[in-house]
Amino acid sequence: MPLVSSLASPHKKTCYPPHRGGRFLSLSHAADVFNHFKKIFEERDFDRSVLMNAFPTNHPEMDTSPFTPAEIRGRLHKFENSAPGPDRLSYENLKQADPDCRIIARIFNFCLYSRRIPSAWKKSKSILIHKKDDIDDLQNWRPISLCNTL
Repeated sequence: MPLVSSLASPHKKTCYPPHRGGRFLSLSHAADVFNHFKKIFEERDFDRSVLMNAFPTNHPEMDTSPFTPAEIRGRLHKFENSAPGPDRLSYENLKQADPDCRIIARIFNFCLYSRRIPSAWKKSKSILIHKKDDIDDLQNWRPISLCNTL
């Protein structure tokens, strides 16, 4: 079975990690996928001064005033449900668990006050999504990161 076909879901739109759905990759196949995307996203030499000159040096002050529950509720209700990340929570779960967003506001304000972000918020799970054409060609897949909802 071709490499990507062995990972593809039955509907052929998502490529599962090797531990999902009873599918397993040999180490050599996993290395092939890893090396393919590593090559695509590796850092390349370019003139950094072009990028640095494109942005102003006088940055506006960041607003560090506390988050209000109403502000968070307004933002949360604009989010559409999407595939959950490692925390397995959806936006709908957060809306149901904390409809007034008081708990989320306290968590965010604690992070703001302590100047710390939980390490779990910095983790994601990467999966491959089929773009078009032949599912056995790695060029036709793109990685996406599923991040924690909170």
